[in-house]
Amino acid sequence: MNEFDRIDLILKEKGISRRKLAEMLGIPYGTFGSWFKRGSIPSRGNLEKIAHSLNVNPADLMGWGYLKPNVNVDTAFQNQLSELGYMLKFEDAGKDEGYWQDEKDGDTVIGRSRVPYPSTFEVTLIKDGKSATFTEEEYSELRFLLADVIEARFNRKAKE
Repeated sequence: MNEFDRIDLILKEKGISRRKLAEMLGIPYGTFGSWFKRGSIPSRGNLEKIAHSLNVNPADLMGWGYLKPNVNVDTAFQNQLSELGYMLKFEDAGKDEGYWQDEKDGDTVIGRSRVPYPSTFEVTLIKDGKSATFTEEEYSELRFLLADVIEARFNRKAKE
C-alpha cells in the first residue's frame, strides 16, 4: 500500500472526496489529482497539510506510522477466542486518534506534530464470570503472541 492508497483509505473512512480534500488544502483539484496520476509524492509540507486536514499523523500517510486497525479483520482470531470460551466486547476508548501539538524553537513555532493517544479502542474478554480489559495495543500483542507460538512450534517441527 502506497501513500496514495492510504490517503484514499482515510478519505473513504471519513467520507471525504479527493475534490473536497483539495478544497480543504486550498489547492486546485488538478494539482491534487496529478499527484495521484503521476504517483509523485507531495512535498513534506503538503503531506503535513494533508495529514492535518485528515486529522492523522503524517507518518501514517507514508506508512511509517500506525493506522487504526479495522477490528473486523480479526475474525479468525476472534473466532479462536470464542472457541476457547471467551466473549469479546469491543468499546471505543472515548478518545479520538490524537491531538496536534506545536513544536517550538524557543518561543517560535516551527511546526506541528501529531501526538497520538495510546489507544482508540478497548477489548474486554469475559470468561467464567471474570473479565479483563485490554487496550488496542495489548489486544494486538495477544494476536502476535499467538502467531509467535505457532511460528515457533512450526519451526521446531520443521527441523525434525
